[in-house]
Amino acid sequence: MPPSRLPSSPLSRSPNPSADDIVQALDALRAPLVRLWGLARFSVFVAVFYMIAEYCGAILMVLCASVLVAVILRGISSWITRFCRLPEWLALAVVLLVLTGGALILLWTTGPEFVTQARRLQDALHTETRQIHDSLDTTYFGHLLLNHVPDTFGGNQQEERGHSVDSDFTGSMTNIVSSTFGSVGTCVVIFVAGIYLAAAPRLYANGVLRLIPAGQRLLARRLMLIAVRTLSAWICGQGFDMLVVGILTGIGLWLAGMPLALPLGVVAGLANFIPYLGALLGFIPAFLVSLSQGPHETLIVVLLYAGIQFFEGYILSPFVQRHAVQMPPALTILSQTIFGALLGVTGFIFAAPLTAILLAILSRLTPRLSQKIVF
Repeated sequence: MPPSRLPSSPLSRSPNPSADDIVQALDALRAPLVRLWGLARFSVFVAVFYMIAEYCGAILMVLCASVLVAVILRGISSWITRFCRLPEWLALAVVLLVLTGGALILLWTTGPEFVTQARRLQDALHTETRQIHDSLDTTYFGHLLLNHVPDTFGGNQQEERGHSVDSDFTGSMTNIVSSTFGSVGTCVVIFVAGIYLAAAPRLYANGVLRLIPAGQRLLARRLMLIAVRTLSAWICGQGFDMLVVGILTGIGLWLAGMPLALPLGVVAGLANFIPYLGALLGFIPAFLVSLSQGPHETLIVVLLYAGIQFFEGYILSPFVQRHAVQMPPALTILSQTIFGALLGVTGFIFAAPLTAILLAILSRLTPRLSQKIVF
């Protein structure tokens, strides 16, 4: 049986190929070369993204937090500029003075009591966690469960100390900041950077545009505007949601006679910054505190949080999403898992706004589906 032969090209069929043969051969190779080039670009993109997430992820999260602060300050100052006819720099100064003054007044009036209650909450959570751990550790299945839970979360499993929550927050390259100032210093850096970004957003936006090829700058400018509008809408909607949940939780716990109602309400409101899973994070401290008060108080806390989350999920959230940014729940939870795995705790926290921005950008870059093929 004769051996199989590969398909010959125009160059192999002619001992002296002409210019037309060379052009035909190049045309035949163009399609596989284009596919190979596309695969190489995708591989490089994935490799670069992984390296950035592994070594510079915390820096990106600090940058995202600074942009978040800048968008908040810029949005409030723009509203003042629009209605009060003030210059932008003066409106931003007014916003900073009002926020600083309000924070100082709040600390002066409720600061000592809030710190006291926060310490009591910390002690109560530590005590209840230890009691639950000891109770589970006395049983076979409880001991088996605790052996698979890291000791950071109250389990028995020992984990390496080189990668903690604090190092997730500050990151490998920001250890200089974390070792000198700690998390408080990092928050100060975020706030100061946000002020500078809000004071001169055009300067930094134009600097980013200069790094982009000239032919793509117009599209990049449109995408940047879409990202800013999407982030502003998400912040407004989620901020309103956090405020309502925090107030309802604090008032409900106070009416129920639960201790530490103020810090628990603040925790519930702040935890609601993380959609869906944040509700569970805000419920756990109140549930642990209620265990020390008795089964009646525990039942009240469970019903209270269930009622608030029912109101938030079926009444408040649809109203907010109608005027802000609508995101599918499954996609939001999956994005929190992915960003948390890649970027740590801060990636989990900022997954929702980053996903909202990516959805808005992809919606702009991709064509709409035809009515003939849509499900």
